[in-house]
Amino acid sequence: MSCIRDRLKALSARRGRPAGEVVAELVHAADDDLLLADAEASFERLTSDPHTPAAYRTALDELLRRCRLLLR
Repeated sequence: MSCIRDRLKALSARRGRPAGEVVAELVHAADDDLLLADAEASFERLTSDPHTPAAYRTALDELLRRCRLLLR
C-alpha cells in the first residue's frame, strides 16, 4: 500500500493539489470513461441492428461523436 500512497503523493505534488482533490478528479474521470463506454456499447447495438432506420443510425453516430469530443 505504501507504493500507492507514494504514487498519489507524487501525483498530488506534480499537480499542486491536495491528494483528496486528485483522487476525486481521478474517480470523476473514471466515471466519465465508464459512462461513455456504456453509451458507446448501447449505440453500437442500435446502429448495428438492421431494423434501426438509417436516419436514426446517422443521428446516433453523430451523438456518439459529440460525446467523445466532450469527454476528451
